Amino acid sequence: MCDVNLLPHEKNWHFKLQALIFLLIVVLVLLLWHMNLQKKINILAGQVICLEKELTKTSKSSRGDVKSPQHARKNRFMQILQEILQGVPGGLNFTELQFESREVKIIGQTKSIADLAQFIKNLQHFEKNAPIIQKIDKQGVGYNFTMTWLCK
Repeated sequence: MCDVNLLPHEKNWHFKLQALIFLLIVVLVLLLWHMNLQKKINILAGQVICLEKELTKTSKSSRGDVKSPQHARKNRFMQILQEILQGVPGGLNFTELQFESREVKIIGQTKSIADLAQFIKNLQHFEKNAPIIQKIDKQGVGYNFTMTWLCK
C-alpha cells in the first residue's frame, strides 16, 4: 500500500481560499471606489451643465443689453473716470472717489495748491463747469481737500 500525504494538498486548498477571499475584497473595494468616483463625476457634470446654461443666458442678456440704460450709465461712468484720471497732476493723490448720479465727490491730498488749481482747470476743460471745493486743510507739508464736481 502507498502512503499518501494529504497535508500539502490541504494547505494548498486553504491558500487558494485565502487568495479568493482577498481577491473578492480587492474587487469590492475597487468597485466601491469606482462608484464613488462616478458619483463625483456626475455631480461635476451637472455643475458644468448649469454653468454652461448660466453662461449662455448671460451672453444672451449681455448682447441684448447693449443699448440699455445701465450700459449707458456704465459708459458715462467710465468716461467721467477717464476724464478725472487724465487731469490729475503728479503731486495730487486721491483717497476717495464717490459717484452719485451726476455728482462726483473727490477727496484727496496734494503737495501744493498749484497742483489742485491745475486739476480744477483740467476738470473744467472737460465738462465746462468747475468743481466746488468744500474743504482744504493743511497737513504737514501738504493739503487735504474735498470737492464735488457736477457732470452733465
